[in-house]
Amino acid sequence: MTVINKSPIIIQNGYTRALLKGTEVLKNKGILIFPTDTVYGIGCDARNEKTIAKIYLMKRREEKKPFAVIMNGLSMIKEWCELSEKDEKIIIEYLPGPYTFILKLKKGKKLTDQTEKIGVRVPQHIFMRKLIERFGMPIAATSANISGNKDAIKFEEIEKELIEAVDLAINGGKTLFGQSSTIIDLVEKKVLRKGAGIWP
Repeated sequence: MTVINKSPIIIQNGYTRALLKGTEVLKNKGILIFPTDTVYGIGCDARNEKTIAKIYLMKRREEKKPFAVIMNGLSMIKEWCELSEKDEKIIIEYLPGPYTFILKLKKGKKLTDQTEKIGVRVPQHIFMRKLIERFGMPIAATSANISGNKDAIKFEEIEKELIEAVDLAINGGKTLFGQSSTIIDLVEKKVLRKGAGIWP
């Protein structure tokens, strides 16, 4: 059963409550709006296809556009993805940070309905890393906006209909970088999108 909590929690004065409620919502197959270091995100348990399908409908997002996942660090990435020595060095150097790295999923693994490649984020946002640590699994993540609309870098910029549709909304103030992440495909060795952060 999904946990319903329509009142947004402000991290600044409700950090522990946001952490506990966020974990509860994820464990009960719910949907969260949350801050990251780049833009606000909307997401859920990255293994739950039904809940992910709900987010596609909420955002009016094309289903051919897969979600990224947020993980809490190198250990979790190595559990789910294949990493060469070179890839691991890049991960260690650039994460946590405003980057999304496309990696190969390990055989037999599946996240956000993907079985071959996945976009992985480890945000420079300690709350999100702690939330994932408590939950113990990757979170499926996409920007918290109706598809085609501007990314939200402040909680107040998120569409009201999305806030009302989710099980919990977490207000973390203005994001650190104020723009979307840079996406680097480490499988194909190319930059897919330039965003926040410096990439050689």
